[in-house]
This record gives sequence, C-alpha cells and structure tokens, in this order.
Amino acid sequence: MSKKHKIAIIGCGGVSNRHIQACNSSERAELVALCDKIEGAARSKAANREGIKVYNSAQQLADDRSIDVVIVATPPDVRLEVVRPLLESGKHLLVEKPFANSIAEAELMVAFAGEQEVKLAVNQNFRFLEESRHIKALLDEDKLGTPFFISQLHSCWRNEEDGWRNTSERLAIAVMGIHWLDRFRWLVGQEAHSIYANTFYSGLLESEGEDLANVTVEFSSGCMANLTEQWNSHGRGGANYFQMDCTEGSVILRDGILKAVGSDRKSLLEQPVDADIGPTFAKSLLELLDAIDEDREPMHSGLNNLGTMALLEGAYISAEEGSKVSIGEE
Repeated sequence: MSKKHKIAIIGCGGVSNRHIQACNSSERAELVALCDKIEGAARSKAANREGIKVYNSAQQLADDRSIDVVIVATPPDVRLEVVRPLLESGKHLLVEKPFANSIAEAELMVAFAGEQEVKLAVNQNFRFLEESRHIKALLDEDKLGTPFFISQLHSCWRNEEDGWRNTSERLAIAVMGIHWLDRFRWLVGQEAHSIYANTFYSGLLESEGEDLANVTVEFSSGCMANLTEQWNSHGRGGANYFQMDCTEGSVILRDGILKAVGSDRKSLLEQPVDADIGPTFAKSLLELLDAIDEDREPMHSGLNNLGTMALLEGAYISAEEGSKVSIGEE
C-alpha cells in the first residue's frame, strides 16, 4: 500500500483553495498544517478543519518533523527565501508556477534539492489537463509523427484587482503564458532554440503588468510554436483554440472538442474534453507523491522546469530588447 503523506501548504491566497481540495481528494495526502505570514489568513483557511496546525513562517514548517511534503503557494518574489529552509529540513516540495523570478533563483533551488536528496516539483498542472494527456498519448504512440507547428490562443478578461498579481510587472506571460510555454516543451519533447516576444499594456485593467503578449518559440527540430496570451478581451475567450500540425497528422481543440486526423485525413480522435483545471492539482500532487514513493524524479521536476524558466526569462528579455533571444547559449 502506498504511503500516506503528511502535507502542509505555505501561502494561503486564492490558489491555496485548489491545493486544499487536492489534498482532501486523495487518500494518500493528509493536510496537517497551513502557513502564511499573515497568520489570520492561514487560520481562516484552517477553520472547521480538525487537527490543522497554523504557522506564520517557513522556518516553523521546517522545524515540524511530522511534515514530509510542503506545497509552496507563495508569490514568486519570496519563493527562494521560503523554499531554502524547507529544503534544508529535508522536506519534499511542490512549488507553484512561476517557479521563480529568474532562472538563477530556480537553479539555486534545484541545487539545494539535489544536495538534500529530496524531490522538488513545479505545479505545471496544465500537463495534466484531459486534452494534454490525449495529445501526448497520440504523440507517444507515434500516430501524428513529428510536430512542426503549434498555435495556442488563450483569450479572456482577467482583471487582477488586488493581491500580488495586481502590482507585478510580469503578468500575462508569467502567470498564464508559462503554462502554454511549458506544454510546448513537453509536447515537442525537446528544448527550445530561440524565443521572440511582444507585450502590450492596454490600460483597460487595474493590474500593472502586460495584459497581452505574442510569443514565438523555435525548437532545434525546426518546430515553431506561437502563443497569444490575452487578458483584455471583451469577448471573454470566445475565440480560444489550440492547433498542432505534425508530419503525419494534426490536432485541433476548439469549443471543448478535441479532434485529431492523420495525413490521410481519417479521424484519429474526436471527443469532448473537460477543461476543468480543478482535478489537475490533485494529479500534479499525486505525481510528486508517486515519485517520492518510487524514488524517481517527478515528470514536472524543478530540474525539468529550468527549460520553462529559460523560456519565461527569454520572453521578457526579448520583449524589452525587441529582438529574438537564443535559449541555452551564453
């Protein structure tokens, strides 16, 4: 029988509700502590939950030897200072995205985890969407061939009126675009060669960061992936779609229907897919718990996420400099 893990959550903002639900949904996870520098925030989330301890610092969590896994849901600005004592205490971590504010910080956390021989995962939960799993299965079964073009349009109206996202200089790409950049890497199965990005600030939203971004990623195979991440659409996402073209077939997702066809235009798959992200938090957590029990790297490890962080950092450098940025080169 798989081990039941005692889990704490640090950072009791809005996303913590998803992680609490994830813990409650699994027989292998027991939520035992909540932590936030604003103790009242943790205490309010712990209300009516019997036996939940409340802390207000990462060091308090680090000192609690009964906890073996911590979900880190703090803002990225304090990520490194929160993660370091937890790793040094030997706890396994599931860290929210973006993993860090810079690839240098991300590399430090990966190094700390390696020194302590603990598992470090990043909650790139869009890998666990129903659509993502179907698309990856088609690729792994070699039904589509090699990807050479991907396009993702994610359009919505998202006005961050308060919280850390309201004042963050990095918004649309860092908060949502990073999901798609990570999925590009995961589906293509290789690291990117270069990235080019444009950002736009419409003034329609109360948040300070970019609310529209166009990003083009080029892979060493020649595959090109285009992302439009838009938070200021009055259409509220009515045009959203995903398309992937490969040497032996294509995939299109639109209006909740996932379709795949081969090069002979015969259907490989056509079915509705659930867009609910709620279950993906539990699946992301369970992948980490499996990795702990099986003593292997989780598929969404911190080490793997360095490739996604390179894309994120490269996108903002490109937008600032107005030029293409090479990835993985000094």
